[in-house]
Order: sequence, then structure tokens, then C-alpha cells
Amino acid sequence: MHGFKLVKSYKKEFIFVVLASIVSLICNLASAYISKELINAAVGKTNFNLWVIVVTIIIISVTKPFGTYLVNKSSYNFAKSFMIDYRKSIIDSYVLNEGEMLSSDFLNTVNQTTTKLKDMFVMPFLKNIRYAILFIGASIYLLYINKIIFLIIVVCSVLPLIIPQIFNKKNQKLRMDSIGENEQFIAKSKEITDGFETIKSFGIEDKIINLFEKLNKTNQKKLFLANRFNVFHMAFSIFISMLGIVSALVTATYLSSKGLITAGEIGAIIQLSNYIVDPVTTIPANVISIKSVEMEMKRIDKMIAKKNADLKVREKFKLDNQISIKNLSFKYGDNEVLKGISLDLEKGKKYAIVGESGSGKSTLANILLRRLDYENGSVKFDDTELKRIDEDDFYSNISLVSQNVFLFNDTLKNNVCLYNDYSQSDFERSIEKSKLDRVIEDLEEKENTVLGEYGTSLSGGEKQRVSISRALIKNSSFVIMDEATSSLDIKTARAIENTLLSLNQTVLVITHRIDESILKKYDKIFLLEDGIITQSGDYSDISYFNEVLS
Repeated sequence: MHGFKLVKSYKKEFIFVVLASIVSLICNLASAYISKELINAAVGKTNFNLWVIVVTIIIISVTKPFGTYLVNKSSYNFAKSFMIDYRKSIIDSYVLNEGEMLSSDFLNTVNQTTTKLKDMFVMPFLKNIRYAILFIGASIYLLYINKIIFLIIVVCSVLPLIIPQIFNKKNQKLRMDSIGENEQFIAKSKEITDGFETIKSFGIEDKIINLFEKLNKTNQKKLFLANRFNVFHMAFSIFISMLGIVSALVTATYLSSKGLITAGEIGAIIQLSNYIVDPVTTIPANVISIKSVEMEMKRIDKMIAKKNADLKVREKFKLDNQISIKNLSFKYGDNEVLKGISLDLEKGKKYAIVGESGSGKSTLANILLRRLDYENGSVKFDDTELKRIDEDDFYSNISLVSQNVFLFNDTLKNNVCLYNDYSQSDFERSIEKSKLDRVIEDLEEKENTVLGEYGTSLSGGEKQRVSISRALIKNSSFVIMDEATSSLDIKTARAIENTLLSLNQTVLVITHRIDESILKKYDKIFLLEDGIITQSGDYSDISYFNEVLS
């Protein structure tokens, strides 16, 4: 099934593979024919002039390597197209489905698993096509020379083709076990690098090393078991095939002694036997390889096919009046996090949602960012339900300023523009309004300074300003700040929020920090407690602040 999909998806590349295989077949059959005539010439039983045979051999010697080159080139072009498209589909799916897969699983899938599919599915599939063409051509020629010898070789070739079907399920299970174990190994390796500081601080290096050693041994054991059957089958196939060749040669020698075939035909039989034995030895092993990763390919295809239901709807983003949330509820399993909340956010105004940890603030932010889907209640931008807004258009009009601002290992300008082609004036306007221009002045290469991996050369507050610049340069209509200042000192936090409050955009700030001097500047504050908005108004209307501060 997947082989058919490959052919359908890459028709042009597949046609080149088939044509190259036919060219290679013609060269191989011509080589066998000329070998026959050369041997017959040596014993004086040919109708061809010796010089004609020699010239033909020279021509074949030149064209045969060219045929091999065409086969390899067309196969690698096919594999290249597959890898480019498949990796792109995986990355597209990961992004469109909000990064549902663990980062370690994603990295393993997009790198190791796709490479494994190329090596264990695509290339074996293409080799089987080439070998099938070679097998058919050689069989027809051998059948023409002698039917008995043809039958002997074919019968000995059947057994290696049957074996893979008997052990297919067992081999698939071993291969899937190996893939699953490898994903766990990569995930644990990532944990070690991410948790390095914790490991050192609590002195658990020995425990982590021991755990890693156990996982490493298990991983290699599963890989060994998955490969062991392939090795056994290859050895068995070679044994049966060699038995067929020996039987065919004994028969050919007997027939030659009776004058039924020529010495040259024995030479051709030897060569043609290889053209039959190689396919029947290799094709079953390739079938095992293909079958062993078929389940993994189905898993990835299922992941690629999964799309957000929103993507079928294409309504433009619009925020001319307000964002209206009515009777919105949300559950994590049986835990109801939001309980029928309602609020309105008018265009251009500044709002804060405050509350303790676990009150549902971040859940509400994630719904507004379309990271979480809701079933009960409505969220409307003007008169359009959030679910019905075109996803690309939606994300081009909103921005998030979060606690963890991701910075690429690139220049500061590219980190602000995010590789979009903005004008220099737009860039300068965004860094000026976000106060990032003051940071740039202290950098050695100004806006062209490479920040380093994860932006380690910037402080937390400076990273927040990069995030605000991103929102400004793309002219977002709606900016959400989710606990972005929680880890910053009070002075830096105030500076960041004051910058947001000075913007023309609609701003919603999620925070648990109670800073009277800042909160008084918001147009409206919502107090969220246990999934319910219990109070709303300006700072003086919220009695909760007095209770906490007292």
C-alpha cells in the first residue's frame, strides 16, 4: 500500500528509476550474451567474427557503468524528494497541531525515524523494483536457453520468498520495540541535558549515569534483536540460492556433455544465475525491512493526516470593536478549570487578569491563543467565533509576550523580525517603542549582534523587550502577556508593563503580581478565583487587593 503511495506521489522520479533499471538490464543481458559468444568463439562454435565480439565487449564495458550510474542517481533523486517532502509534512503537522508531540519525540521522528524510513523502506522498495526487472529479464533469457535449468533455479528461489511471510509479525514487533525503546532513550538523554543543573545541585550524578547505562543496554539489546532475524534470513537465502546455482551448473555440465547446450551457454547460465539469485536473495530481505517499518510509517502518516478542525474554515481575523467571551467553561479531564466566565475586551484598551496559581488564568490565555479548544461557551472577535477564524490570519494579528522568550542563535534584528522582510523604518519604530534601542546601543555590533544559543547574552527583561518588539513590528491587533514578568525584579517588571500600557493595541496581561502603581493604570481588572470571575473594575473596585496587601 505504501509502495503504491510512493509511486503515486513521485511518478516522475519513479519513471526515471524504471527506465534506468531497463537500461541496466539491457547492458547485463548483452554482457551475458557476449560472454556466451566469446566462449563459443574460443571453441570454434560461433557465427560471429572475433573482432565484432571484442568491439561489442568494449561498448558494453563503457555503457554498463553508465547504466549503474543512472540507476543510483535516479534512486537517490527519488529518496531526496521523499525526505524533503516527508520532513516538511512532519514539521507542518507539528506546528499546525500546536506541538502536541514531545520535543524529543519530534526530533527523533524528523531526524532518525525519517532517515530510517529512507534506508529501510524507500531504498529497499526501489531496489526491489530494479531487482524485479533484472529477475524478469534474466528469467526470460534463461528460459530461452534451457527450460530445465530455469526450473531448477526458480524452485530454489521460491523458499527465500516464503520465509519473510512466516515471520513478518514477529519481525514487525521486534522493530517497533526497538523504535519505542530508542524514543525513550532519546527522551531520557534530553532530560539529562535539560536537567543538568538539578543533577549537579542535588549530587545525583551516579544515579543518573547508572540509569542512563541501563537504558543504553536495553536500547542496544532491542536493536540487536530487531536486526538478528534479518541476518539469519540473509544467510538462509544465500545458502538456498547457492544450492540452486550448484544444481543448475551440474545439470548444465551434464547437458553440455550430451551436446544439448554449448560451452558458451554454460557461461551465460552462470551469469544469468547471478542475475536471478541476487534478486531472490535481496528482495525477501528488503521485504522484511519494508514490513518492519510499515507500522512506524503508518503512525507518522496518521500524525501528518491529523489537522485542526479549524483549518477547514476560512474567515478573516477582525478586531474593530471588541473580544467577547460568554459563559466559557473548560475541563482538564474531570477537573473544571473555567466555570462559565464572561468578559469583554474593547479594542485599544488595557486589561489585567489577576489571581493565584491554579485559578485558570493561563488556561484562559491558552484558549485565546488557540492552544486549547473549548466546547462550552463562546469566544468572539467582533462577531466571528474564534474557531472559525483562519489560523494563519489569526496568528498574524496576535502576539504573545511570555515568561520564556525563545531567541534564535542569530542576530538581534533577525530575532525581532523573525526572518520576515520588514523595512528598516518598521524595525527602528518597533525597537524604539519597546525601548529595545537602549539595549542595542550597548551591543558591540548593534542590531547585527549574534545573541548566541537561546539568547544567553540578554537578561530576562531584555528578552521581554525583544518579544514586545516582535508584536510591534508585525502590527498585532491583540497582545497577550502571560506571567511574563513573574521572574523579573520589580523595577524591570514595571518598565516592561509600562511599555505595554503605552501601546495602541488591545492588551491583556495575565499576572499574579500585585503592584498598585501598575495595576491602577489598567482600564479594567478581572479577578479570577477557582475558575470564576469574582470581581472586576478598576484597582479601587477590587477588594481582594486590600485583603492581600493587609
